[in-house]
Amino acid sequence: MPYSNGSDSARLIKRLNPDRELPYCQTLFRSVYCLHRIIASDYILRRRFMAVRIITDRTCDIPPELEKELNIINIPVYLVFGKTSFRDGVDITTDQFYQKLLHEPVYPTTSQPTPKDFADVFNNLSQEADGILAIHISKKLSGTINSAEQAVKMVTTKGPIEIIDSLSVSLGVGLQVIAAARMAKQGKKLAEISAAVKSMVPNTKVFILFDTLEYLAKGGRIGKAKSLMGAILNVKPTLYSP
Repeated sequence: MPYSNGSDSARLIKRLNPDRELPYCQTLFRSVYCLHRIIASDYILRRRFMAVRIITDRTCDIPPELEKELNIINIPVYLVFGKTSFRDGVDITTDQFYQKLLHEPVYPTTSQPTPKDFADVFNNLSQEADGILAIHISKKLSGTINSAEQAVKMVTTKGPIEIIDSLSVSLGVGLQVIAAARMAKQGKKLAEISAAVKSMVPNTKVFILFDTLEYLAKGGRIGKAKSLMGAILNVKPTLYSP
C-alpha cells in the first residue's frame, strides 16, 4: 500500500523494527556510497592513464616544476666531457655542467638520446595512454628526431605515436611543448593537440645573442679565423631560429 501523507508515514515507522531495519539500512547506504566512490575513482584513474602523453627532450629548457605540473616526459640528451658522458638533468645538474665548463680542459660535446632511450619510454607510455606526442629540437640542429623515428619501429605496443619537428631550440621548443601539455591535461585528443602545435611551428622564433664567438669556434660552428676576426672587430652576432 502506498504511503502518501504524514499519517501513513507514521504508521510505516511504527511497523518498522528500529533494532533490525535501521542498522541494515545504514549498512546498505554505506555499501552503496563506497561503491560509488570506487566507480568514480576508477573513472578518474582511467581518464588520467588514457590521456595523451607529451614527450620532449632536455633542450626545451622548461622549468622542472612546470614539467611535473603538466606531466611532461623529458628525455635527457648526453653531455660528453672527453670519454665520460652524462645524462643531462639525471647524472649532472645545470650548475654542475657550468662548473665543468669553466674548469675542465676538454670542451664538451653533446649527443642525442639513443633509439633505445625513446623506445623504452614509448613502450611504457603506450600501455596507459590514448596516444603519444613527441616534440623535439629542430632536425637541422640535432639527430634527436631521427632517434625518435627509429624508436617508433622498435615499439612493441600498438598505440598512436606522432613526432613533430619544432624547427626550433630552447624555449622555442618549450613553448610548443607547454601548449601541448596543457591541452592534454584538458583531455584533448591527439589529432587536435597535434594540429595546434603544428600551427605554432612556423610562428615560433628564437633569437640568440652571442657575447663572444669563442664557444661557437670551440663547438665547430665557425672557424678559428672568423672567431678571431669577430673578436678584433668586437662582433656580437644575433641568430634566430627557424
